[in-house]
Amino acid sequence: MFDICVPAYNRETLLCELLATLDKDTSVYVSDNGGYLRESQHVTKRATVSSTSTVIPAYSNWNRAASLGSKPFFFLPSDDDFYEIGFETSVTDVIKKHGDSGLIVFGHKFVDAKGNVNSLWVPDREKTYEGRSAFELFRYGVDARFPSILINRFAFESEAGFNESYKVTASDSELIQRIALNHSVTTIPIIISSYRVWQENMTSAKISSLDWTREIDVWLKGIDNLLINKEWCPSPVWRRHFRDEIRLRNMISAISTIGGLSESLGYLKERRYPLCATPRSHFSLIHKLIKNAI
Repeated sequence: MFDICVPAYNRETLLCELLATLDKDTSVYVSDNGGYLRESQHVTKRATVSSTSTVIPAYSNWNRAASLGSKPFFFLPSDDDFYEIGFETSVTDVIKKHGDSGLIVFGHKFVDAKGNVNSLWVPDREKTYEGRSAFELFRYGVDARFPSILINRFAFESEAGFNESYKVTASDSELIQRIALNHSVTTIPIIISSYRVWQENMTSAKISSLDWTREIDVWLKGIDNLLINKEWCPSPVWRRHFRDEIRLRNMISAISTIGGLSESLGYLKERRYPLCATPRSHFSLIHKLIKNAI
């Protein structure tokens, strides 16, 4: 009823840890970015591996991985994530009950490089959301993580998958918002996976760049255009508030990585300030600036 589709990049040991958590009857497809896994018997005996001859961009590899499977639903974990043993039974039962959903969102653990659990995230109830309520789940961001998001293949393909024009921002969150605008979303309060968090990652390295800011603006403009066409389309003030809140939250995250008051102020001077964000986020920004000044 579902596939595991893995966009992999030269992390054979971690990928083998992921594969070891899957039932032998679970169909697994690996998009081997750059052809690093061709000779890995540990991987090829457990998964269907399709390799590229050269390294392709990350979001292109995500789309490629998704295209390898054929079942109605699929998970798209990174090659460093892993699953709870026996999770397949719970997922199969949920699909039987909520098979019309565009997304089925489960809980996950946040783990460090060694697999130690740092924290948990889990939906608070089993419920199906549609229309505006589905979008509201991801209005300001996506707390769920991809190893625990079961994607309806029809919904994924109807939204044309990940937007490969993005180079530094979260094309995954943008896709989730697009699917939620056009399909139902079901939340399930069961933890099924572990999402690995590294101290140094692409987000922390790129979030303070002008390229990141430009792509956020493109992202928000695209979502706003979709909102306008909805019967339940919120007011222009609501949409401005939505856009500015996301902008300010990204600014706060960027300033957290910069350090130093002068550097932080320089970052802010280069960008339009999102005045319509929530008071809470404005105060959070001030708190970050004070912390950088100390």
